[in-house]
Amino acid sequence: MLDGWRSRRPRPAAAPHGSRGRAAVGLAALVAAAFAGCATGGAEPRSACLRLDADADLNLYNEQSHPVTVFVFPLSSSAVFEETPVDDLLAGVEGTGMLSRPAQLALGPGEQGRRFEKLFPGETQHLGVIADYYRAPGDPEGSRRQVVPARCSFFFTPRLHLTARDLYLD
Repeated sequence: MLDGWRSRRPRPAAAPHGSRGRAAVGLAALVAAAFAGCATGGAEPRSACLRLDADADLNLYNEQSHPVTVFVFPLSSSAVFEETPVDDLLAGVEGTGMLSRPAQLALGPGEQGRRFEKLFPGETQHLGVIADYYRAPGDPEGSRRQVVPARCSFFFTPRLHLTARDLYLD
């Protein structure tokens, strides 16, 4: 009688050796796909930041202060950015080393300590900054462009100072 209950119950089949192999191959394929995605996706995005200070007489026109739009270009190389006329860059001319369209922010007269932080493409080495000041025909060009390292940390944040007509690196 003891043999009866054992013989009538089906025994679970042992997993064939091939199923472990298939699982290992599937896991390996998943890991390889993840690494392949990282390899083709480029470098990790880079965080870069600026601190901006504006004088009370910012963007002076008709003896009144006005906000100014600041453009921040991610650059892998600053050479073309520095050689291209500012008005051409503002018109959308792109060159070697410019990684994407510029980020924009508006800065008001007297605004102090404005922090700008953004993730840029991983190849970004520099930030090209342009302040789009109003310029009447015949006005002197002034300084509207700066290039700073694309970094952001507790100990290093590039600081830019916008005066009535010029952009300076502090």
